[in-house]
Amino acid sequence: MKISFHAPENVVSWTMLLRFALGGAVSVVASITSVVVNARAAGVLLAFPTIMPAALTFLQERKGKKATESDAHGAFFGSLGLLAFALILIPLSTRLPGAAALVVVGLVWLVVSIITFAVLHNRGPFRHVDQRA
Repeated sequence: MKISFHAPENVVSWTMLLRFALGGAVSVVASITSVVVNARAAGVLLAFPTIMPAALTFLQERKGKKATESDAHGAFFGSLGLLAFALILIPLSTRLPGAAALVVVGLVWLVVSIITFAVLHNRGPFRHVDQRA
């Protein structure tokens, strides 16, 4: 791996704007949710990786549709685990010391992500790209 400080080549300007807009849109929705609902609900929304839509547009340009679908599916399963993490951390944080609660919910995230992947990865829209007819 090497670091280059030169301007990126072959980057189309509209895709840069799209990446910026997608990341900004997620942040705006979280901000509005904070005002309308509460900060806790907005925090859960911020768990959505705001960089993911931007990363997927970049990945599709560089690596193609198969790589993009694979990463999107992985992000989906990880996000389900993250949702379980958030939903369980809220009540658990008042019952356990902070470090213990984080260890427990970290394991919950891992287990939920792995189980949902194992159950769903070859079904419906999650069927692997190479297996599609």
